[in-house]
Amino acid sequence: MKKILALLIAAMMLLTLVACNNTNEETKDNANNDQNESVNDSDKEQDNVPAGPSKAELAANASLEEIAKAVMNKYAEFAGMETTYNEYMADMPEEEKIPYEEFLSYQLSVAPVEDGAEWLMGFSEAPTGYSEAYCYQPMMMGQAFIGYIFRVAEGTDVEAFKTSLKDTCDPRWNICTIANTTVCENYENIVYFSMMVVIDDENPHGFTEEQKNDFYNTFVEVIENSAE
Repeated sequence: MKKILALLIAAMMLLTLVACNNTNEETKDNANNDQNESVNDSDKEQDNVPAGPSKAELAANASLEEIAKAVMNKYAEFAGMETTYNEYMADMPEEEKIPYEEFLSYQLSVAPVEDGAEWLMGFSEAPTGYSEAYCYQPMMMGQAFIGYIFRVAEGTDVEAFKTSLKDTCDPRWNICTIANTTVCENYENIVYFSMMVVIDDENPHGFTEEQKNDFYNTFVEVIENSAE
């Protein structure tokens, strides 16, 4: 009798263990299914997110004039022109005061380059291979600073165009000053070209290395914000 009772108890324990294992397996399966469904839902959500414009589309939509103006505004910031404006306006009669933007328009130049121009300031030979260009520079050339924003023409190799700019640029285009730094970079088919003085042992007055980089960063930011 004791043997039969022991066998029955053992059988009941075995059934309990099997039932527990089955329950655990079902729980794991359900958890895995839920996780897979969550991943699938996440993939679907990502698939439904519209892709942003490509770099080529951003470049195509960007305004060269707006880029050049933004670079010149950065120049005004670094040159402390707002402080100069405030000091100048402080001594002016109220009726003769002008807005800061108008003041800058008399101090800084942003102008389109004429089609087929045979001479460009800052170059020993006029560049070719662009479809549109803007020049930016301060009106008063107390400091060597000049730049261009070019849109490279379709069918023209961008790297070859950049090389031609660097080979023909003239850092001493201005009789009184000479640039010690030339920056020539591109964003797709838009080329940023700039000559300036960057502070070093021989040039205590000019722009810092960080400011030089910020000019280029401004160029990129305007293009990448052109879709907004």
